[in-house]
Amino acid sequence: MKSSIKSIIIKVSVAFLIIVALLTYFSSTIDNYLLPHVTVTYGGEGTLKYSLNTTSTLEYPKSYEYYSPAGITVGEVYVKNGSVVKKGEKLVKYDENEFADKKDNLYLSVFRLQNQLNSLYTTFYNAEDDATAQSAWSSIGETQIELNMAQRAYDNFIGQFDEDGCIISDRNMKITEVNVKAGTVVNEGDSLFTYTALSTELTFRFTCDNALDTFVRVGTSLDIRLSIETDAGEFRLAKGIATVTQKKEAEDGFECTARLGEVDLLGSDQKPSYGDTVIINTEFESQPYKHIVMKSAIQNGGYIYTVVKAADEKRYVNQVPVTIVDESDFYTAVEMGSENLPIVLTATKELTDGQRVVVDG
Repeated sequence: MKSSIKSIIIKVSVAFLIIVALLTYFSSTIDNYLLPHVTVTYGGEGTLKYSLNTTSTLEYPKSYEYYSPAGITVGEVYVKNGSVVKKGEKLVKYDENEFADKKDNLYLSVFRLQNQLNSLYTTFYNAEDDATAQSAWSSIGETQIELNMAQRAYDNFIGQFDEDGCIISDRNMKITEVNVKAGTVVNEGDSLFTYTALSTELTFRFTCDNALDTFVRVGTSLDIRLSIETDAGEFRLAKGIATVTQKKEAEDGFECTARLGEVDLLGSDQKPSYGDTVIINTEFESQPYKHIVMKSAIQNGGYIYTVVKAADEKRYVNQVPVTIVDESDFYTAVEMGSENLPIVLTATKELTDGQRVVVDG
């Protein structure tokens, strides 16, 4: 009986040892089935890259009206349809007699009010009673306002003309349509002609995603390429630099207007024309950050999992909270307190803080 019990104990012990040995031998295989498998990445210092990739076309220049600064008769017109005018050139000359009369009348109004104001000051300082002084002081205020308006009218009028009564252009432009001729009587604010900017101010319009809001601003330079048609009817790409001149909010981001300042583009002896395709492919670089990680490493709750190796050579994950400070298409800049340990990029199962994992690769 005793030998039978002893035999059973020996058999059970041997079986247990075999099972332990088998479990130890196949533990890695069991881990592969039961534990989450993760892949890891590393964060690091650096900058985020943003790219502006879009297309547009060179736009026809907007048409503007050039209005008459005064009601007067036109004496002579120096421009015609299609005229190219440079800053400082003559546009229109008004009737000499009417111009001289209007100028004199405006000056006389200023002169009269100035004399009136001087007389009121004399009355105020020589007043023998408070009522006279108060009345003069009240009139001084009203007359000063009238004088300021008269002086402004005179300055505005003579500021529009040279001494001969000619309007001098204050910009470079191309005349598209002349609306007056010699002998035409115009009122103040009537259109004298319409004009557009010269071809040296080619513009195009494009829309940017909100992610580029801090990078694309008025004054930002853009690297562009133009598809220019040659004299032979072929198309070639020419590189150039454009400058953002206007920016406003749009439905899907914001809309920008850019100006092509140099018409003679690099790598081309051809000049672009309205309707040419503009290809924008410009990279922007953010400020340096201490921790940049791939976007897929960021968990919804605003944390990451780092992988640490324990004394038993097994690996575990720690949940580390992070604050997102910037992000591009694939990378995120974060603030976090941990060192630059391996960071979980993907996991086969949902993870929990302190959980043991198997690291692939």
